[in-house]
Amino acid sequence: MDLFKKSLQATLIGRFLIPLLAISLFGIFYYAFNQQSAGREASNQNARLLAETLSFSVGAGLNDGNFDLVQTSFNWAKGDPAVAFVLILDESNKTIIEHNPRALTYDLATLMRKEAFDDAKDIVLATHPIEYKDRKLGTTIVGVSMSSVL
Repeated sequence: MDLFKKSLQATLIGRFLIPLLAISLFGIFYYAFNQQSAGREASNQNARLLAETLSFSVGAGLNDGNFDLVQTSFNWAKGDPAVAFVLILDESNKTIIEHNPRALTYDLATLMRKEAFDDAKDIVLATHPIEYKDRKLGTTIVGVSMSSVL
């Protein structure tokens, strides 16, 4: 610290660099946190939109007895690389179709409350009822991976 008392140049450099370093570190950490938060929100919205779209298509297929439409809608949802889990349930909460490539273990009651998997915290869940022409036909649960965000 004697260097700062004796040298005007060291004092000026210190007075300039310390605030610059503090501002830079704040910006780096704030940006990283902000980007992660924005990524989580985008993943939540993606999961919600996928669940709503899948619910509508599956509802139309189930109402008309068109299982090909249900299967096509399911395959469309599986085709999204961010989708890590898809579950289509009937009105009694029995599984119609499931896509679970990670072999995640889950409790259906927990998933219905939009909570996370026990062994995969990087998946955002969205549930949506399958309704068509005022009839409740089941529920869709979609899990979107956050691995690209985290």
